[in-house]
Amino acid sequence: MSVSLVLIPVALAIRGIMGKDKFNKMVESSQIKIETNFENKEALISTVIKAGFDAKEFGYNVIKTHLNGKKEFFFWEKINGKWIAEFSIYDSKERVINFIKKLEISSGRKIFIRNLSENQSSTFSKSYATNFKDENILIKTLEDYGVNYSKQSNGDILCKIDHFEFEFKLDGNSPYLIEFKDENNSKEMFQNLTELDEGYKRNVQNKTYENLKVKIKEKGYNVESEEIMEDNSIVITVNV
Repeated sequence: MSVSLVLIPVALAIRGIMGKDKFNKMVESSQIKIETNFENKEALISTVIKAGFDAKEFGYNVIKTHLNGKKEFFFWEKINGKWIAEFSIYDSKERVINFIKKLEISSGRKIFIRNLSENQSSTFSKSYATNFKDENILIKTLEDYGVNYSKQSNGDILCKIDHFEFEFKLDGNSPYLIEFKDENNSKEMFQNLTELDEGYKRNVQNKTYENLKVKIKEKGYNVESEEIMEDNSIVITVNV
C-alpha cells in the first residue's frame, strides 16, 4: 500500500492556522491609510507624475508609487469611491511627509484629508516577537544569508546586515524577540528581515523533511517517489 505525505510550506501553514480574517487584520495593523480628494485615477496619476514620482497601475483600482528608488514604495487604492494612500508603518516618516509636501506644493492645493500625525504616532517599537525558536536553525539561516553575528554568553545573538544592527533576545521558552537599535530606514530593515524569515521557514521545512525520511527508514518503509509542487510543498509517497 502506498501513502502520500505532504509537507506544506510554513508560510502557508501559518496562513491556514490564522485564518483569512486574522491574517487580513495583521496586514491592516501594519498600514497607515490617508484619504485623498482625487476625483479620478487620471487626476491622481498626472498629479503624482508632475511632482516627480512614478504612478504605475498595479491591478484593478490599485496604483504603485515609489518614495525612494526601487526599495521604498506604497500603494494608492480606491476604497468606497475614495482614493486612499496606504503607507506602511515601517516607511520612513520623514520621506512620507516630504512626499506629501512635494505633491501638494506641486499641485497647489490640499490633497490629503488628514495629516500623517493625525493617523499615526511617531513612536517606534524597538522589540518584536518572531517565529524563530530553534537556535541552530536560526544560526544556519543567518550564515546562509551572510549575516554577521555573535552569540552572547546569555544566549542572545547580536547581528548586523549592512548598516542595520539588531539583536535576537531569548524570551524564556518562547520564540526569540528581535530588538532594533534605531528606526532609521526601518522599511529596508524589515525587507531584509522578511528574507531571513523566509529562509528560516525553508530550513525548518528541510529539517522536518530530513527527520521524516529518517523515521521512514527506521520503520523499514520504502520511499516510492518525491515531488516538489508549485507552492514548494513536498509530496512523499511511501510504500508501507
